[in-house]
Amino acid sequence: MTHTPPARPTVVVLGGGYAGVQVARPLDDLADVVLVEPKDHFVHNVAALRALVDPSWLERIYLPYTGLLGAGRVIQDRVVKADADRVVLASGAELFPDYLVLATGSGYPFPAKPDLPGTEAAHARVRSTHAALAGAGRVLLLGAGPVGIELAGEIKAVWPGKQVTLVDVAGDVLGEHYRPDLKAELRRQLTGLGAGLLLGSPLRDGRRPRPASSARSR
Repeated sequence: MTHTPPARPTVVVLGGGYAGVQVARPLDDLADVVLVEPKDHFVHNVAALRALVDPSWLERIYLPYTGLLGAGRVIQDRVVKADADRVVLASGAELFPDYLVLATGSGYPFPAKPDLPGTEAAHARVRSTHAALAGAGRVLLLGAGPVGIELAGEIKAVWPGKQVTLVDVAGDVLGEHYRPDLKAELRRQLTGLGAGLLLGSPLRDGRRPRPASSARSR
């Protein structure tokens, strides 16, 4: 009697970021893995702000999905509908997983995370923004949270003489959920770099109000 090995289950992983890759790769030897991701490259977002001030980093943080999976496959597409046993892609293709993994990650405004699916277009936007930063005498960063502070430090590291100011509606850096000694140390470092802080400063519409229309005389 011949023994028929059990069929390998199909695992569909939605999202090719950090979590999706960490799930898909170990399962490649155990299941038929299908990774669905709109971007054509994995992006190491941790270094995105460094790449903004030094575009030579772009080649280091955009990594092709080629070679990620041996038996499985990566589909560059966007999911429009996902149920436990059926996934519909924007291209019209359908997948029928035995197991569905949602690893769609989180969003964050550019430049902390790229918002373009194509690597060539994403690189072009970073380089364009880099050129604008390089040519600017003054830089205003809206938000003195972790990203704003990191970006201020990256800018000052590359252009020490550039005027950088962080503005935040909160009365201190990092908002309310961090230790006072950490905030004090960050303020000290920012001041040491020559970065300005405008805290407790909400943005206001600086446009002058239009004069009321005068009534026409009859």
